[in-house]
Amino acid sequence: MILLDIGSALRKQNLRTLDWEQVDLVSGRLGPITVKGGKNFEVRLSGNPLERLRRHAAAVRQAGRELKGPVFTLPNWRRRWERTRAAAGLKDYRWHDNRHTFGAWARIAGVDLATIRDAMHHSSIAMTTRYTHITPDEAPTAWDTMGRVLDAMLQPPAKEPTDGRS
Repeated sequence: MILLDIGSALRKQNLRTLDWEQVDLVSGRLGPITVKGGKNFEVRLSGNPLERLRRHAAAVRQAGRELKGPVFTLPNWRRRWERTRAAAGLKDYRWHDNRHTFGAWARIAGVDLATIRDAMHHSSIAMTTRYTHITPDEAPTAWDTMGRVLDAMLQPPAKEPTDGRS
C-alpha cells in the first residue's frame, strides 16, 4: 500500500477509499478519483506499483473473494502504519510524506514541474515546488537532458554481426 501510494501520489483518503470498480488492472488506470475541490482525475500506474496492485488482486482472488468493494480492508490501519514506520526507522515521517516522496523523486528523475503538478493535481506550480524538496543544484536541467540526448544520438551505430565472408 505504501509503494502504491508513492507511485500514484494519491492522498491517504483517496487510497483508503479506493474501490475495485475504480481499478483497471490491464491498463493500470485508477479512477475516477475525486480530489480537493470536487474535481475528478485518473492515475496511470506502471512498473512496480502496478505489479504490486496486480499481486494484491491475485491474493484477494486466491482468498476466494471477488474484486468488489474496497481495494484495501484495513483493520487497525493506524497501528499497522506506526509499526511499519518504526520498523523502517522513520521517526518523523507522516503518511502524507509519501506524496512529497513522489514529487521529489519524480523531479530528481528529470520530470518537469508542470507534469508533476498535473500528476499530483496541484492548482499551481508553486504548490508543486513545495513537494519536490530539492535544491536547484539537484534538479536535472535542460542541459542534462540535452547531454543525454546528444550522447545517445552520437553513439556509433551497432555493428552488424558478420558471417565471416566479405
